[in-house]
Amino acid sequence: MSQEPELVGSKPSVGALELQAAIFVLVWFLAALLARSVGIWQAIGSTAVFLGLVSLSRPGIDLWGRGRPARMVPIGLFIGLAMAAVTIFLYDPVTRAVPGLSADVGRLYEEFRSFGVLGAVVLLPVIVTCEEIVWRGVVFGAAARWMSPGGAAIVSAVLYTLAHAPYGSTAIVLAAFGAGTSWALLRAYSDSLPAVIVAHAVWDYAVLVLFRLNPGA
Repeated sequence: MSQEPELVGSKPSVGALELQAAIFVLVWFLAALLARSVGIWQAIGSTAVFLGLVSLSRPGIDLWGRGRPARMVPIGLFIGLAMAAVTIFLYDPVTRAVPGLSADVGRLYEEFRSFGVLGAVVLLPVIVTCEEIVWRGVVFGAAARWMSPGGAAIVSAVLYTLAHAPYGSTAIVLAAFGAGTSWALLRAYSDSLPAVIVAHAVWDYAVLVLFRLNPGA
């Protein structure tokens, strides 16, 4: 799926992709607000899947990039592992510097535990894929029509962070900013959404399933 190419030297006009991206950011913001009462997986997870499926159903939108997905996937795997290692390494000093962060992470682990084995094995990959379609597909793609890939990465990462803020979790905001920036920059570098999906999935499984940052949660 790809957009019609822009004429050389012409300025893009605001169209369906920008409108879709703006609506997606707003809906995600509202889902994060709703998650405070119904749960993060029920609100944000279901929203990710719904918006991702909506994106796949719309023709003419460049979601996957023009990179070589098969060759870029190992880079995504490496980035995901590196992100997990950095997250594990920084957890103790950051939680010591930010009061209450450890308890906040513990509450998030409690939410994830309510997801169950089925959620971790079956639903998490679906949510991760759809989330990337929304943020590093539609939102990044809309921003990239107006600026360089690097600029689009920063804009999409900031919007990603702001859209998670209504949930009211410092840990979520820090994770959204740090991880979201990494995934957006990877999309800008690789032009391959599959590589970003792999990086996201590896990081999620590493810090949510295999290595618990807060063992007491």
